[in-house]
Amino acid sequence: MILRNLTEHSYVRGKALKPLGLDFGEVVITHICWSSDPSCSMPNDGDGITRGIWAGHRFDIVTPDMVDMKDGASAKIEWRDVSEEVVEKLRKVFEM
Repeated sequence: MILRNLTEHSYVRGKALKPLGLDFGEVVITHICWSSDPSCSMPNDGDGITRGIWAGHRFDIVTPDMVDMKDGASAKIEWRDVSEEVVEKLRKVFEM
């Protein structure tokens, strides 16, 4: 399966998360968390977990063959695979 960020036109491949034993829930929560207080109760190396870069964005989960769908737009949308950068962020967060 594929998690699409409809706001940024990016996606995360479910297969990329399997080696970490994680799923789309961890991806979304580590990217949408937002707090007016930038501190948190876990060690933080400045990765911005309290300032989620996807806060307020729209998502869906689709099959791989649906990644290139138009999503209601008249022109084909260019989708960007962000799986590797998301996996790296998750790795850092869960190592802390």
